[in-house]
Amino acid sequence: MPSTEADKSVPKRTFSVPEIAAALCGQDTTTSRRWVSDHLRGYADPTLPGFKAQGRWRMTEADLEASIELLRPKRDEPTFTSMTNRSRKRVTA
Repeated sequence: MPSTEADKSVPKRTFSVPEIAAALCGQDTTTSRRWVSDHLRGYADPTLPGFKAQGRWRMTEADLEASIELLRPKRDEPTFTSMTNRSRKRVTA
């Protein structure tokens, strides 16, 4: 959808590091702020999306949602090590 002039005039909500820490870590502590800052800077994996504005890290709502998706645990396919090949095919079919 192409952006219009009305879209550009509405400022987007941005979040500061303490607000990001509270949203991602569940609390706003010095340790959680440091954790968020390290991941925003790219010092730790995964690197979180964000930007600097006036020398301070910020995130939009879309960046915050993307960060939550990055940090969500990935569900791996179950491994069936004790099954025979025939049993494994029956379970996965």
